[in-house]
Amino acid sequence: MSGSVLILAGSAASALATAALIGALSLIPAAHQAQHAADAAALGAADAMLGLAAAEPCVLAERIATANAAELSSCQCTEDARCEVTAMTSLLGIRLESRSRAGPD
Repeated sequence: MSGSVLILAGSAASALATAALIGALSLIPAAHQAQHAADAAALGAADAMLGLAAAEPCVLAERIATANAAELSSCQCTEDARCEVTAMTSLLGIRLESRSRAGPD
C-alpha cells in the first residue's frame, strides 16, 4: 500500500512540475510579442518625428503597439527624433514590459 501512495505522490509532483514548466514556457512568446510591439512603436514614433509619417509620434506609437496586441506604457521623443517607448503585454496575470529606442544615430 505504501508503494501505491509513493507512486501517486510522485505522479502528482510530476504533473505539477509539468504544469509549472508549461506556464513558464508560455511567457516566452508573450515577451517576444511585447518586444516586437515596442520595436515597431519606437520606429513609428521616430518616423513621425522625421516627417515620414503624418501623425503625432506617440499617438502613432500607441496605434502600432495596440495593433501588435500590446499596450503603450510610455513614449518619449526628443527634438532630434530619438524616441524611446515601453510596451506591455500580460499573460496569466504576469506583466511583461519591453523597452525600445529608435531614431537617427
